Amino acid sequence: MSKKILVPTDGSTCSRRALQTAMEYAKLLDSEIEMLCVVETSPDLLGSDFLNSVETFQDIDVDAIGQKVFDFVLEGVDTTGVKLTRNVIKGHPATEIIGKVDDGFGLVVIGIKGHGKLGGTLTGSVTRRVLVGAPCPVLVVK
Repeated sequence: MSKKILVPTDGSTCSRRALQTAMEYAKLLDSEIEMLCVVETSPDLLGSDFLNSVETFQDIDVDAIGQKVFDFVLEGVDTTGVKLTRNVIKGHPATEIIGKVDDGFGLVVIGIKGHGKLGGTLTGSVTRRVLVGAPCPVLVVK
């Protein structure tokens, strides 16, 4: 197994628990972690109440959004002794996460549900798609 662990995060409490779990694995396996924040920019998926024009989506500051997400998720998490990198990209979360795994990741640690429109569902749609599509083991954290 590769020593790289991918931790997709959307700033939810489930993604914080996923990071905490990944930190434990990284320390045990002497692995490095990459946190990945995928900023969804599709107006169809976010809903018209969120933003009302495609032009607005092109102006989203993904780095600023990513920084806020990382700040929240990292709050109170002990990262001592683990190499941790952060990556923010635009796109569809499940597609981008699955594509990122091909960069040499041996494990994905992901929260069971996030901030999506169907946040009350048992398992988030992004998590389900990653479980099915990722070519490596996926650990889902409640």
